[in-house]
Amino acid sequence: MLNWILQQIGITTKTHFAKGLNIIFSEDKPNFNKSAFLTQGVFIRLKDNQWLMGWGEFHWSQEASSTEPSFFVSDFYLEKEKKWLSTEYYIIISDLLELKKLFKKEAVKTVEFLNTQFDGYEKQFQNIFLDFKNKNLKKAVPVSFESSCDQLSTQHIENIIYEFIGKPSYFYPYGFWQEGKGVIGLSPEILAQIIICDESYELHTMALAGTAPIDNPKGSLLESQKDMNEHNYVIKEIDRVLSQFGEVELGQTEEVNLQKLKHLRTDISLLGSLSGVEPVKFLNTIIETLHPTPALGGYPKKEATKWLDENRVEQRSFFGAPFGVYYKSEFFALVAIRNILWDKKSSYIFSGGGVVKESLIEDEWSEILLKRKATKTHLGICNEVN
Repeated sequence: MLNWILQQIGITTKTHFAKGLNIIFSEDKPNFNKSAFLTQGVFIRLKDNQWLMGWGEFHWSQEASSTEPSFFVSDFYLEKEKKWLSTEYYIIISDLLELKKLFKKEAVKTVEFLNTQFDGYEKQFQNIFLDFKNKNLKKAVPVSFESSCDQLSTQHIENIIYEFIGKPSYFYPYGFWQEGKGVIGLSPEILAQIIICDESYELHTMALAGTAPIDNPKGSLLESQKDMNEHNYVIKEIDRVLSQFGEVELGQTEEVNLQKLKHLRTDISLLGSLSGVEPVKFLNTIIETLHPTPALGGYPKKEATKWLDENRVEQRSFFGAPFGVYYKSEFFALVAIRNILWDKKSSYIFSGGGVVKESLIEDEWSEILLKRKATKTHLGICNEVN
């Protein structure tokens, strides 16, 4: 509707700029400061193929703004007090050709990852099976990482964004960096999409669990007892935690192909009422209720949370955390997977996978490496050694 109105008054553009609430429509993009954005920036691609990017001064708060875009950026354990980020400037672009003109790919040093961290993963795996026997734990999600002494430069970030533009619609690019620390990735997993209208809202999420290569010799994931059990734990827990808000509607479980990997996915939705609760407060409640889903956290939630606390990985940072944005009564959040993390000393690529009683460590480790390789391929700046 907005584009139609602009066309009627003689303005045609697909690029939007803003400082605060002062929206500027521009054909020649004079306000986008790429240097400032690559030095300190945040972005996410939304479901309608719009890219929302912010830069300039960062302002953190405990709740989302009701008047301007607010990014939700946190560590996996949600330990930051202020998790909502507003930026001095932001830009919304829906034309991929226009977007690609903003960035340029140039030669950069390859980020060399050397450490596969198998020993640490093996220890986690063994501890899980002890908890299967002695506790009520049904599923846990150990993680593993490769590390590098190479840090990401602004040109690395620019090259990754350039690679991400035009990726299939089931991948959602996102990123955040500030003061030498950051994350950038391409996630296939939606934590929540919430559309608020007056006192009611519509919520969509998904269960995404169960992984195999496209050419999996074992056949369909739908016929794998291990993968179906793992997936059903995710459905069951999401259904349980959301049922307090209204009647939950479960879609049909299907096998989806995401380039070199395939997964089991079940879409989940509900219609609910805010019942007088402020939307910005409701968003915090939903995030804390859903995160982490059993796809990243385990099942049952109480036992899985305890396992996660007892098996913390210091370098985990943003991996698996909620990452999203709230703007104009809509909230869209991803699960921050398939990414690269970095700080002033090192860079990391994490991957994880659900472990249930039917799991075999050889198969789980192969899945870990498969996800890591897919992440490196998407990023386009890393070596392929596992």
